Amino acid sequence: MKVVLVEVTPEKDVLTMELVPPLGLGYIASSLEAKGYEVSIVSGVKYNNSIDEAYKLIIEEKPDVVGYTATSSARFRAIDLVKRVKKVTDTLTIVGGPHFHPTASEALNSVKEIDVVVKGEGEETVPELVGRYSIGKDFKDISGISFKNYDMVIENPDRPFNKDIDQYLMPAYHLFDFKKYRCTLEGTNLPAIGVLSSRGCPNKCNFCANTALRKASLRLRNPKKFVDEIEFLKKEYDYTAFDFWDDTMTMVKSHITGICNEILNRNLNIKWFARARVNTVNREILKLMKDAGCVAIAYGIESGSEKILKSIKKGINTKQAREAVKASSELGFIISNYFIVSMPDETLSDIDMTFDMIEEFERYPNVNNYHCFAMIYPGTELERIAKDRNLLPKFSWYSPYYALKNKLIGNDPIVPCFEQKELSIEDIKIHILRRRSWLYKIKRGISKIRRIRSLKELRELIGFSLRYLLPYLKLSRSILLQKQSHKI
Repeated sequence: MKVVLVEVTPEKDVLTMELVPPLGLGYIASSLEAKGYEVSIVSGVKYNNSIDEAYKLIIEEKPDVVGYTATSSARFRAIDLVKRVKKVTDTLTIVGGPHFHPTASEALNSVKEIDVVVKGEGEETVPELVGRYSIGKDFKDISGISFKNYDMVIENPDRPFNKDIDQYLMPAYHLFDFKKYRCTLEGTNLPAIGVLSSRGCPNKCNFCANTALRKASLRLRNPKKFVDEIEFLKKEYDYTAFDFWDDTMTMVKSHITGICNEILNRNLNIKWFARARVNTVNREILKLMKDAGCVAIAYGIESGSEKILKSIKKGINTKQAREAVKASSELGFIISNYFIVSMPDETLSDIDMTFDMIEEFERYPNVNNYHCFAMIYPGTELERIAKDRNLLPKFSWYSPYYALKNKLIGNDPIVPCFEQKELSIEDIKIHILRRRSWLYKIKRGISKIRRIRSLKELRELIGFSLRYLLPYLKLSRSILLQKQSHKI
């Protein structure tokens, strides 16, 4: 029985980062191989993000079963690939992942070529499903799936999450062609690979697709076994840089300290990147992470408005954000802060609070701040709010959708933004552009000159000038010289 697992990637202009090995498929592949099945993985780098090439590779494998995973940004490409492969092969077609899981019934009703949707994690479900298929038995009592029985969609009960994720084998790393991956650790030129020390997150942010997928569960690996995997990847594949993919690496203090101490005790001499929450770190934990090789850290802060933080159920406050970023900067981390605008009931005043915070953080060294517009993902509370407010009339995840204005603001045009009737995303974008313009910053500088009352305030003004005014003057001079050269 030959199984091909396919990572369907978005269009190239939607990708915001270098492709990395799909760990989810790697875990499923290792569980299938343990049952004796032949497995191959068709990942994005293997087919150079070309659906035509992906189709050829799948057909060449002559599979009995094909499993696809896709995000909402790649859903139409996945559907196209499913249809093309199904047209010329008699394979069992399985889909899963963060898009198909919460839209299982709609997917099966809309795309006749899909046979089964795997909901939740697939390490146990997929081998059981393939085993039943190989001997011609039905799927009626397999938990964690939705499937077609002739023209009827059957939704079986969810499969309970495995609390002991140490039972799972390492991803089938031997199925990845690491030479084709170009992902590097932030702030370095070191090739990096993703690893997971936990699954899920206990928080319930209303916009988070992972909350919809894993139901706010949190399960931790044994720190020793996790570091065993890191040591294996270092010895077998020469990796010295790692991207810790956990939703929140620092959620449980004993977990992160256990991992750091394992790394230090083994003298691994590695560098790594972690995602954290501002309410789960302090200077002691950050110092230990730094000593163990963490060079870069990311915080999902989302908003500078206490009102919005509360309404999106973020579970943090602005004081915690300021303390975490300040401590991280002083310890020398490369910091990425992420913010979201256009949330439910957000006003321009709330957005100003967010950019006040961004500009405050810009004074620290090695801090990068990113903002985006709120995107609606299936199964999230944000999707429910949008539907309750009739903001997605006649919308279906499986009907054609393309919003040009989403692209103009830097968002994926095939995934809807959350947009209030009272405040359009265009109005928000214009407000941000005005606020972030050089003219705005110069006006702020002039107003500060008038308010100088102490030596400290003078130093702050000089810092402001070095950061904003001088680059603006240099840019203006460059433009003037170009105009003069064109006249000659």
